[in-house]
Amino acid sequence: MAPEAKMSENDNPIEPFKRATTATIRAIAEDHELEVTFGQGPPVARGNKIRVPLPHLGSSEEEINAVRGMGDEFALKLRYHDEKLHNERAPLGGPAQEMFQWIEDARVASIGSNRMEGVAQNLDASLEVQCQQAAFDTITVESEAPLSVAVGLLVRQHLTGRPLPPSAGPEEIQRGVPAHHCRSGPGGRAGRAAGSG
Repeated sequence: MAPEAKMSENDNPIEPFKRATTATIRAIAEDHELEVTFGQGPPVARGNKIRVPLPHLGSSEEEINAVRGMGDEFALKLRYHDEKLHNERAPLGGPAQEMFQWIEDARVASIGSNRMEGVAQNLDASLEVQCQQAAFDTITVESEAPLSVAVGLLVRQHLTGRPLPPSAGPEEIQRGVPAHHCRSGPGGRAGRAAGSG
């Protein structure tokens, strides 16, 4: 049995990654019954089921960390996000609701980042992928930068003390945020928004 298992693992080197990632997600979420699967396409969470992308063979360390970060993000949300309370307090539609969601995502991510360095690195890698896909580094005028995303990222930076990823550097993000929104100190609007949760 043991040699066969070893041979199977050598044939499928992704299997150890899947087992370790599944165990980590369940531990962070504090839910050992959580169903974790891997597949192509964007990550999905529905009820007690999570699907995260499957890294391809030969993926770089950053790419693997980004996949881990997607799983960590889902796990943190399951553990620390109160959907009922969130819906009760969220603005009714529009940009305000979108900004409220981004700030809540920043709050949840900061809990994991501040408590576990490995999770922080994974979330940073995942955020870098998201920003690359959104092409924030190609923004050249303020009107192209979504305010809700910019504020959410700045709140996340304020709560964690970690720099934004290269593809969403302050220069690009702050093009879409008026100067008085960008103050990340306790007296700035980003600081007050983070403190209100």
